[in-house]
Amino acid sequence: MSSAEQDNEYLRVVRQYVSEVPGYSLAQLRGGGAFPWGWLEAAEWRPHFVGKYSWAVPNERALEVIGRYGPIVEIGAGMGYWAHLLQKRGVDVKAYDLHPPDQRTNRYHPPALPWTKVVRGGPSKAASYPERTLLLCWPPHEEPMAYRALRAYEGSTVIYIGAWRGCTADDDFHSELERRWRRIQTVEIPKWPSVQDRLTVWRRKKPCPQRDVVSDATTRASGSTATAARRPTGSKRRSRKPAATRKS
Repeated sequence: MSSAEQDNEYLRVVRQYVSEVPGYSLAQLRGGGAFPWGWLEAAEWRPHFVGKYSWAVPNERALEVIGRYGPIVEIGAGMGYWAHLLQKRGVDVKAYDLHPPDQRTNRYHPPALPWTKVVRGGPSKAASYPERTLLLCWPPHEEPMAYRALRAYEGSTVIYIGAWRGCTADDDFHSELERRWRRIQTVEIPKWPSVQDRLTVWRRKKPCPQRDVVSDATTRASGSTATAARRPTGSKRRSRKPAATRKS
């Protein structure tokens, strides 16, 4: 194991488990292979790893690629594990989560001190950092968080770690990526059984159009994938006439 991999506790612990599996090469894990476990074993171990570290398992290649696109703003950072490893490698990262585990109840992570500073903030925070690359790591499935962060973001580069139209983000997010962004790089990461997640890097096809930013309060209240309808450009609102005063 290289010196750079030594500080990746998540990968190191997983390596200890898989090293006992006959015929499994640790090089497979380093290169982004699937874990050699069945559903029962994964169901027993995965919740602990996810709660303490992250939904996605970082390898050195993924961290190296993200570092090339720094500085970074991460939305939905959870325990801040990816941000922590990137900062250890000298990458400038600002990490946000609507429910930092040390401040508010987070249904994806138990109450705990994150690996690095995670500031309270939701999708709208992406609008404040057009000069940074937007990082989205395993955004909640069938929820609008990732889509709203992508719509708010006015920068040129997005890094998405998740399963394409699978168990991360929603259809609106994936459709938006296909429509306005171009994939320029793919990196394989270690995978839990039956989970086809990977890291992809995206560049905007055209300059960012002006758009409305959906507030984090709206994100909290929604809880659905439906997006707010927008009034067509140039349309006028109808003025309402004041109601007639009823005489007594």
